[in-house]
Amino acid sequence: MFKKEEEEKFTEEPNIHPEEINKCAQFECVSKELLLKDHFLMNNPLFKIKMTELLTNFTKYRLIKRDGNCFYTSFLVNYLKNEEILEKKEFFLEINQKYSTMTKTTVVDEFYESFIFLKESLSARDLSEVSIYEFLSSVTYLKVLIHYELICNEDFYQNFIEVPLSDFINSKVNPLYIEAEDIHIQALAKLLEVKVNVFSVRNDNQGEKSEFGDGKLEINILNTPNHFEPIIE
Repeated sequence: MFKKEEEEKFTEEPNIHPEEINKCAQFECVSKELLLKDHFLMNNPLFKIKMTELLTNFTKYRLIKRDGNCFYTSFLVNYLKNEEILEKKEFFLEINQKYSTMTKTTVVDEFYESFIFLKESLSARDLSEVSIYEFLSSVTYLKVLIHYELICNEDFYQNFIEVPLSDFINSKVNPLYIEAEDIHIQALAKLLEVKVNVFSVRNDNQGEKSEFGDGKLEINILNTPNHFEPIIE
C-alpha cells in the first residue's frame, strides 16, 4: 500500500469528527452498518472526491474503534460475514495442531474456539453487540494464522523485512494494538485463500487500490490515514 518514501504523507491523522466520537461511545468495538454516503470524510474537502468515488461500488461501512487493531477487526467483520468458516473446521484444526507443535504453544485452541463462537453467534446478534474482549480473542487468532504463515514460508517473507523474521514476529505480529503492514495482510490473505482489497484514501483526494491474495472471496477494507474500516457493497 504505502511505499516508504510516501510514509510522511500519511502520518497526519485527520481530525476526528465529533459525531464519530459520539457514535464510537455507543459500542465497544464495531458499529452497526452505516451508510457510506454519510461517512464523516465525505464532508472533508481533503477526502471528499476519493470517498465519493467509492459510492460506485459500496453502500455501507462500519465504524471501528481506533486502537491499533483496526485492520484485524475490519477483516473479521467481512470475513465472518461472508466465509463459511464452520465448513473449514479441518483446515483450521490442522493449522492449530502444526502451530502448537512448531511454537510449543498450548493456548491456540482457546483463541480458535473464541473465533468459532463469534461466527456461530452472528445468527442471533449483530457484530455491534460483540464485546471488545471477544474481538480481541479473535484478533489474536488472526495473529496466530499470520505467525504460522510467516514461519512456514520464512525464506520468502524474510526478503521483505530488514530484521530477522523472529524479531519481526515478536515485535510486530504477536502483540495486540500494533498496526498491520502489507506483510501481515499478504500473509493472512495467502493462508486463508482470500483476496483483500484495500482502498486507500489520502488527504490530497488521491488514492489507490491494493490487492492482496487471489482468492474468490473478496474482503473490502477502507484505509484512511492511520485507520481501517470495513466497507460493504
